[in-house]
Amino acid sequence: MSLSEDTYRDACRRLHRIIANFFAVKAWCRGVDCVILDRKVLNELLTLERIKTVRVEWMRQDMKRWFPYVHSLQYAEKDSVGSLYMSRVPIEDSMSGQMTDNQRAKKMAESGIKALVFSDPSKLDCSDSGMITELTRIWPFESSARSDDSS
Repeated sequence: MSLSEDTYRDACRRLHRIIANFFAVKAWCRGVDCVILDRKVLNELLTLERIKTVRVEWMRQDMKRWFPYVHSLQYAEKDSVGSLYMSRVPIEDSMSGQMTDNQRAKKMAESGIKALVFSDPSKLDCSDSGMITELTRIWPFESSARSDDSS
């Protein structure tokens, strides 16, 4: 890699680790094993319109410490990722078939895997500084909450 490519990869690694920390804390506070990020949230987090397979592989590598099981589902209309599933436990058995993220979360719950779906970026500060700021605060969460939004 050239110097500019190394710099870009390092910046991506940093962002991926901030995202992993941020959602690991959200999962821990809500008592869930898996966090599901839909395309709209991913696009805001990564400030990208399309997320390619190579970026998902980087995310998988960079987030492994927090989420050893990272799976992506393709967006049907574009050559891009539609949803990203980040989990502390194996979820391969829940990844087959065509369904919405909320339906898949319910399927996971039937298998004993609690999942939290994030589908509305307006309910999150998706900037890296916003996520870091939120990570530095101590705040109470209701343990009964299972979804961050109503979608």
